[in-house]
Amino acid sequence: MIPCPLMMQLVFLLLISNLTPCHAQINESLDPEKVIHEAENEETAGRYIDQNIENTLKDHIQNTLNLNQASFDEIIQFPLWDFQLSSKIFKYIQDHKPLLSVYELQSIAGIPLDILRNSLPYITIGIESKKIPLLKLIRSKGNHSLYIRWGRNFNKDSLYNQVDSSNNTYIGSPDKIYFRYKSAVPGRYSIGISLEKDAGETWFNARYIKTIDFISASLVLENLTQRLKSIAIGDYTLRLGQGLLIDNAFSIGKSYQFGSIAKTPSVVKPYQSVRESDMLRGVATKISLQKKIDMILFYSAVNKDANQIEKYNQATGTHELIVSTIQSSGLHRSKSELADQNTFRIKQGGLSIHYNSPNLNFGINGIFNLFNTSLNNAHRIDKIFHSQRKEAYAVSLHHQWIYKNYCINGELAIANSGHYASIENLLIGLGKQAEAICSYRNFSPGFYQLLSNTISTNALSTNEKAIYCAINLYPTNRIFIHGNIEFIAYPWLRYQQDFLTTSHLFTFKIQYTERKKWLSYLQIRHKINQESNLEQIFLKEKFPIEYFNSQLRIHLESRLKMELIWRSRIEFHWANKNNSVVQGFAISQDLLYKSIESKFSGNLRLALFDISNYDSRIYEFENDVLSQYQLSAYNGRGIRAYVNIRCRPLKACTFEMKLATSYFFQFDEHQNFEIADQTAYESELKFQFRYQF
Repeated sequence: MIPCPLMMQLVFLLLISNLTPCHAQINESLDPEKVIHEAENEETAGRYIDQNIENTLKDHIQNTLNLNQASFDEIIQFPLWDFQLSSKIFKYIQDHKPLLSVYELQSIAGIPLDILRNSLPYITIGIESKKIPLLKLIRSKGNHSLYIRWGRNFNKDSLYNQVDSSNNTYIGSPDKIYFRYKSAVPGRYSIGISLEKDAGETWFNARYIKTIDFISASLVLENLTQRLKSIAIGDYTLRLGQGLLIDNAFSIGKSYQFGSIAKTPSVVKPYQSVRESDMLRGVATKISLQKKIDMILFYSAVNKDANQIEKYNQATGTHELIVSTIQSSGLHRSKSELADQNTFRIKQGGLSIHYNSPNLNFGINGIFNLFNTSLNNAHRIDKIFHSQRKEAYAVSLHHQWIYKNYCINGELAIANSGHYASIENLLIGLGKQAEAICSYRNFSPGFYQLLSNTISTNALSTNEKAIYCAINLYPTNRIFIHGNIEFIAYPWLRYQQDFLTTSHLFTFKIQYTERKKWLSYLQIRHKINQESNLEQIFLKEKFPIEYFNSQLRIHLESRLKMELIWRSRIEFHWANKNNSVVQGFAISQDLLYKSIESKFSGNLRLALFDISNYDSRIYEFENDVLSQYQLSAYNGRGIRAYVNIRCRPLKACTFEMKLATSYFFQFDEHQNFEIADQTAYESELKFQFRYQF
């Protein structure tokens, strides 16, 4: 028998408080766990996970960035450095070239040492070498990798193995299969092809689907000539300006690393995500018009999943199909989901002309969208200002200026409907021990772009006015303090809201680190969100109700030995639900083993959670197989455990396995825990094979 939730919490708190001081490594600047836990919501974190950003870093292991030979474009595209940091590094290289050691970068003011430490495996200061011909580079060893992954959930889902007459029955097996081949050298080329089948989908079934469910392929060539900087064919990512018009090269947005808000503009890269709804499919090219003036041209034609309804057109006297909802899940498991597959065709194109230098970047961007079906926005009052036409156009002006310890960046966009969006950020370096940021955004309710990505609440640049201020303090080399505050007003009604509402968000974090020994931090988040409910409508009240959402996290990390790390995290979540407070509690223990000499590595977790309501759920980052991460939502009462094992018998081959299980409990009449029923568990098994050649 297991004691009641309150006693469980007290016991675990006492266990943690009596643990000996830990020894863990400092946070890494691109540590996925750190970045994902900094995300404002689970949707933002999920999109970051799906982008597999770590893949880009792996390309630099085999082909390190030569600082003495790299162009400004190559430096600003290095994944660990933001635009502001890249500008400082490039300017230093130009003033002191050739560098004699990578450690010279430590003398640059305002460069975090942990970022430089994490960059060391991927950079070099080798002498200038002759450029290797492209075909010879493609044929060379070490630049190719092959991934094959299989996974399956073993919980008894009632939607599998049912009679095929149901529209919601999953027609495929529970197996999830992924295949990817990639060959890349940063700054020269990238070739990739991905195939994926989600659980419940079929591979080949002439009755329902006649091809593999998801296929993505790309070819990107860079620095072909002095004028032709890059060309992308197939699926690619693109960012124009600061992302008001288009940005599917996803970034995490607001984080403790302020430089992430100053996005690197005008980026064309291969699409590496498993998300089936965010790619651009066609061709894009980046051309150098003059020494510091570049132009991007792009065109894309892609089919998206959408639910269509029939509507009578009084003007023409005919019935026509219109899109009621655009689907973004990418799942095609049942007849109803297959009916929505590839029904909405989007053609997009545009250009960007921009001036690019280490201290100044500005330009003009234009984009057009052509749809095969009209969007039915009139039936939803929150989208009543959105265009319902089959074509849409928008232009924007973006800028980014760095002067000493100041960085100003922003973008102003306007659509053919007359609606606009603007964002302006100011980053200030307040000496060696402090930095601050202030951001203002104003998105009109009628401005809407399908692939925009900004630091807004839902990443889209629509229906929001906000001021965001934050500060980082470094009182000593071991102490880090972060605080931010954000005030948001929604100029028009949001989804399922009957009043104009506002939101306020406050965050505080204090961290203490002993490099290569231990790390601990305390983080508090508090959000006040205005919402309406049915009771207010019945009582004809004219004002929304304020709901709060609070989170408290305590994180401890210890390096027990050089190859062994222990982590412990405890988190509380309180939320206001219909004038009552619901709460959640989760504690997790992790043990990670990684040795340079050993062919084996792995990690395991044991987590206990007690969540009284879905509104107080807790999201936890989980390690996974290479290039994969998971964000699990803890809800209910139960235990979550998993183990990852990685084996590298040969230098070119890596085998991995993940086994995860969740058990859920319920109270009996004596307030003791018991297994809820035979289906109150979820188990997952995953295997991956990687071959590098």
